[in-house]
Amino acid sequence: MITTSGILSFDDCEKVLHPGMRKALFQFLPRQEKVQHCVILLSEIPITVNEFAVDDFKLVPMSTEWHPFKPYGLLLHVPIGFDFLTAPLFAEALAPILSFSLRRRVKAYRRSYDAKSPPKELDEYASIRLPSVSVGPEGSLQQKLSNEEQIRRLETFAKIYETLMKMNGKEYLAVLRALHLYQLSLLNYREDIGLAYTLLVASIESVAQCFLNVEFSFNDLSDAEEWERILAGLKIPEQHIVDIKDKLVKKTRFLGLKFRSFIEKYLPESFWVSPDSRAKELDDYLEELRKEHFGTEFKERRDHFESYWWLYTPERKVTRNELDGVLKSIYDLRSKFAHAGISPPSEVIDDYETAEIKVEIDNKGRVKYRRAIPSYFWFERVVHESISKLLRIL
Repeated sequence: MITTSGILSFDDCEKVLHPGMRKALFQFLPRQEKVQHCVILLSEIPITVNEFAVDDFKLVPMSTEWHPFKPYGLLLHVPIGFDFLTAPLFAEALAPILSFSLRRRVKAYRRSYDAKSPPKELDEYASIRLPSVSVGPEGSLQQKLSNEEQIRRLETFAKIYETLMKMNGKEYLAVLRALHLYQLSLLNYREDIGLAYTLLVASIESVAQCFLNVEFSFNDLSDAEEWERILAGLKIPEQHIVDIKDKLVKKTRFLGLKFRSFIEKYLPESFWVSPDSRAKELDDYLEELRKEHFGTEFKERRDHFESYWWLYTPERKVTRNELDGVLKSIYDLRSKFAHAGISPPSEVIDDYETAEIKVEIDNKGRVKYRRAIPSYFWFERVVHESISKLLRIL
């Protein structure tokens, strides 16, 4: 089933992108006329670098003029061999990789054009007339990137694409689906923060199921103590108890534990010593503007940690020792949202990577402190850096 408008099946798209799957499932593609098509990608930030070529396709920015109330068009020239129906499928599968690499919202528009003679009014069409839902306008994700950072992230995009193309089918699908869930999380961030948070959890679950080779035991069950109590009250042979425990382990998927284990394994050490990524992005962009307008001798600027001291206080910074507990809270939130539609508390809607310490009173009237669920952007960075490290070592 190939769909290019209306309701889209991502299954069609993911198989078009990988050469091995494309050859096996879309035998008709090589027989198409040798005309190159292009598809519009909508970005929430302007890409100001020159056209960027990867393998046998390229990205061409359509407009670099800053306008906070419209999406920005990128022309994706798809490889020769795709026709006007299948070119949008290629774009749909590529958009999650670009979105993940840029850490910005990118979505594909499901219409293709002749790459040799796209309509002259295409830029206006992309920036004004195309649906901008989930891409713009809105400021919390539209923070611009410096040219240097854009180039670095586009180079990362090329490396990720190359890595994906070398994977076997199972690993390729697991990673691309994780990147797709990450992209959908960004696209749904302003529509429903609870759904966006849940999609980030699902992104990690997708790769954990494929790449985390861990054996779990009865003691890893969340209700192991309760089962021990029940089994202790049964007057049955010890071997039967052992068999029951084995069956309980085999029927349990340990999704929450796999989710935590993957992040704890792949989250790089640099995460704990590097600055808040969004604050650093703003630093870099302002520094580029200073150099452009005042030259390299301009000295009137403050150190990053002096400017953002409030982000690094113990009350706002999650520590390594708190990671497992915070991830448990995030997974509990995922379960609450998935089963009852409960959105996270307002603290997660923060533009920076923060997580306040909360005061609680227990049932005995004692004061306790716990780390609140971190902001969306803290968790987005955790997910991004964990998957990025996996891709670097594959």
